[in-house]
Amino acid sequence: MRYIRTSAAHACLSLLVLAAFPGTASGATTAITLIINHADCGDAEFSLYLNGVHLDTIPSVNGCECNTTTLQRRFTEPEVLALYNPATCNDVRVDIARGQNLLVGFARIHVDGTEGSSFMCLHDAVSGTFPCGDRDVCDGYNRGMTSLGSHDGDGVAPGLGTGCDNCASVNNPDQADSDADGIGDACDPCPRGDSDGDAVCDAVDNCPAAANPDQTDSDGDGTGDACVNACVTVQRGTAGEVADAGIWEAFPDYGDGRVPYNDSGSAHGLRKQALYRFGLDSIPAGATVTSADFGVVAYGDGDQRVRIHRITAPWSEDAVTWNRFAASYDEAVEADLTWVGPYEMTADLTGLVQTWVEGSAPNHGFLVEEDPHGRTSYRSSDHPLQSDRPWLEICYFVP
Repeated sequence: MRYIRTSAAHACLSLLVLAAFPGTASGATTAITLIINHADCGDAEFSLYLNGVHLDTIPSVNGCECNTTTLQRRFTEPEVLALYNPATCNDVRVDIARGQNLLVGFARIHVDGTEGSSFMCLHDAVSGTFPCGDRDVCDGYNRGMTSLGSHDGDGVAPGLGTGCDNCASVNNPDQADSDADGIGDACDPCPRGDSDGDAVCDAVDNCPAAANPDQTDSDGDGTGDACVNACVTVQRGTAGEVADAGIWEAFPDYGDGRVPYNDSGSAHGLRKQALYRFGLDSIPAGATVTSADFGVVAYGDGDQRVRIHRITAPWSEDAVTWNRFAASYDEAVEADLTWVGPYEMTADLTGLVQTWVEGSAPNHGFLVEEDPHGRTSYRSSDHPLQSDRPWLEICYFVP
């Protein structure tokens, strides 16, 4: 068994991290859980506050020895859950009493909702790829803390929810987030993204479309061997540029491309249509597309035929309206959008994407529509759950 040495000579890394992963919990809140990795050579207590309201005071549960056991306090009481509002930034704080001999490895808050979950890394004594990941407290800890939280002085509130500081340990008042992954550039080791997750940033990766940590380039042409045959998923917050919007015949001069849901079908007897455009900059010129699957998280009765058409004119996510769009799409049906699960629809767009890649047709995106006696709702690229945003998975090879 490993025991703690509490002398001042003990060296440890210190990093306060405050980030939400994988996104903001939405729908009705069902549980809030505090998890603390610690060892206590005294008799410390933790007091948890949510939006300034004291929820509970909890004694430490571990002794003065190395361990992986965490203190956990789960709240399901309606009066506590009602304090959390996913549409705003929620302040979370843990105060520590009698913590002179308390060693804290990490502390995180989980929020579960009916439509997803998220967590906030309130404090981590070790800097790593995955903040607040489970580990032994002896792998890194801070001693004698009085409060867990982070305020970097940039005037943007840290916390959990919508509109919180995207880099709470570094002063970044502009909140710049070049790759839209929810982590501010000031805290992001790859501010332009790491599309393939191979720990080589896109800016220097010789094959950003496929994981190749060894960066093998047998012919020395600057393109990694892994990109000879590759697949890439274009999705906002993951890789590539994505635009989507909904237009409604009932309000022909109104548009809002920043809502979490778009629709097709009708509402109050008037038509609704959804527009999508996926950037293809990561696909090399001359590539042959072997598959291109569009996917979306959707809600509907499942009885309607949902059709996809090629859009024939440019449009802007922030400016498009029913009148401005003016039915700028090809009447020929490119594909049907079909149900493949209770809340998922997909369509094969291989032929359409190939025309865009080879340049035989401009990439203005595609439109989704259905007969006016039904309606289907789709989570958009502005939905807080990044994993539920619409995606286009493309596989290709370069001759």
